[in-house]
Amino acid sequence: MRFLAAALVFLISTASLLYGVAMQTIWAPETEVQHSISFDSSSKYALIEPELIGAYADSVDIRIIGEEKTKLISGRESDLRAWLEGTDWVLPSLLVNQNQGISNLYRRNFTGDNPPNSITGFDVFISEQEGAELLEQTLPYQPGIAYVIASDGVNPVPATLRMTWQVEPPPIQSAPYFLASTVGYLASLFLLISAIRNQNFKPRRSGPRLPKPPSAKKATRSSFLNPAPKKKGRRAKFVSIGLSSILLAGCAPVYPDPALSPSPPEQVAVPSLNQQQFEKILNEITTATNDGDQAANREVLDSRLAGPSLTFRSSFYTLMNRSEEIQPPKPISNQLQLALPTKTESWPRVAMMVVGEGSAESPLQALFIRQESVRENYQLWYNIELLPNIEFPEVPAMETGSVPIVPDSGFLNFRVSGLVPAIGNLIDYGLDAVAVEIIDPNNQYIAQASDNLLALRNSLENANVETDHSLGDENIMQLATTDAGALVAFFMIDETRISPTDIAEAIAVDPGPEQVLLGSEASATGIETRYGTMLLAHIPAAESERRVRILGASQVLLSVTRLEGDE
Repeated sequence: MRFLAAALVFLISTASLLYGVAMQTIWAPETEVQHSISFDSSSKYALIEPELIGAYADSVDIRIIGEEKTKLISGRESDLRAWLEGTDWVLPSLLVNQNQGISNLYRRNFTGDNPPNSITGFDVFISEQEGAELLEQTLPYQPGIAYVIASDGVNPVPATLRMTWQVEPPPIQSAPYFLASTVGYLASLFLLISAIRNQNFKPRRSGPRLPKPPSAKKATRSSFLNPAPKKKGRRAKFVSIGLSSILLAGCAPVYPDPALSPSPPEQVAVPSLNQQQFEKILNEITTATNDGDQAANREVLDSRLAGPSLTFRSSFYTLMNRSEEIQPPKPISNQLQLALPTKTESWPRVAMMVVGEGSAESPLQALFIRQESVRENYQLWYNIELLPNIEFPEVPAMETGSVPIVPDSGFLNFRVSGLVPAIGNLIDYGLDAVAVEIIDPNNQYIAQASDNLLALRNSLENANVETDHSLGDENIMQLATTDAGALVAFFMIDETRISPTDIAEAIAVDPGPEQVLLGSEASATGIETRYGTMLLAHIPAAESERRVRILGASQVLLSVTRLEGDE
């Protein structure tokens, strides 16, 4: 009996071992989900949403098969949708029906009649990757980031897209079976040793002589008449193994199909620009300004500069082309110190960068860039040199983004439309100005401008000095700070008219930029000078009692003209 028990325990242990191995191999749960979709020739682009990328895992392996050329573009989902508007494009989406056990990709087609004239070089693109007929790439899930598939924008979108997700399988409970088989093998070994030790191997005592066996003929006859019993041990072994296999097959574990259980992430709004985009835009701006400064040619700037920034450099180029003594403006550094995008879905868009090294050769500058529409690139509108010894307000992190503020917002303690008159009042009257209560005069720009005007008035005994201050560009850019205040960039025009009270005396013009533009050293009837200044101010929140502070200023001479009546 002990031999039989050892054999039975051995068979059960083997069955348990095979069951555990089968759970790890042939019955193992699926570790990947794969879907494929084909596109027809009616679409030029396909958009992969971030929810599809993260439907099953944190990343997906894609395989794009086209005819000649394939291209993969990444960007904010809302930006790419806006960029695709007016084109023929297709949107693959996931369709899951758990009741019917169906999971596949289906497509929705969109049509338009306003395609882009290019598929490269747009600021809304984060990355661009090109391939031949086959492009394979692992796409990580990034909140709010989608991908566009294209060929060259003219030919149809590549025909086939295959997506493969590596999923986390459910835990395999095979350890108890391996443990049970180990214990069973030890138990069967113990039973076998016990059976062997209790087996009686002593020789039998001698007894009476046994009878002779029958002859061969009789034995043969006897075997037919009384056949020997059949050996059932081998058959029982095979039957037991067969029954064990059948039982194991019937007990195969059932795991849920991962393709029927997607878990797409929630949609997340992300700022309009990231670090990579800021650096790309900044490099193109610095390249354009460096080339323009060397050639003193405004046309070089048109691709990346606009508004007051373009006026600022163009005025310098006018002076440089008239006199070799005029130096170009301070260069714009490509050392990015701070980046502040906006969190918005509409256009125009504004963003800010602080660049430079903080030295005399590379001062810190605040750059305000503006994008008019999704298919236009950002242009530099304001490059404002920060004043020394200022306390720059705290701004939101780049990953959070700022909020654009409407003009004359009621959430600020001073209206933006009143900045230019108030600053002009400070320049004209210094510390005696009414605006002292509104704007902090303790900064380098206000002090120098006020002192220069006072010195001019004191030096001219036989002349009248009149000033006028006005807004130079209606595009005032405002970004919210973390203290609920606002950074405000604007362009201010300062006009000064000097007319002699004695017709016998002319108004002399000192050597320098003003004399270069006037073309002479004096004017008998007087002169009018126009300076343009890009200013950066911080306006506190409505409940704050702090005054408006001037944070930066960049000034250029725009024009010098003779007053009417000059002979």
